Amino acid sequence: MFLPQQDVNAVIPHDPPHIGIWLLEGMSPTSVVYDGKLYVFYNGSDNNGIWFTQFNGHSWSLIDNVKRHRP
Repeated sequence: MFLPQQDVNAVIPHDPPHIGIWLLEGMSPTSVVYDGKLYVFYNGSDNNGIWFTQFNGHSWSLIDNVKRHRP
């Protein structure tokens, strides 16, 4: 579940469903539309990089780390 910016401090269940994005304080999400897809980027916890997922209009992709896509 993607939490809008104003809900970043919302209480998160202990066993969230494995769908969407759970954001914690300090993850600083941002989004962009590219090639007809919505991409959401955010800081990982414990300084483990920048992560992203994409929405193609029907479903979200698996979450991936930006470092895996460097040339």
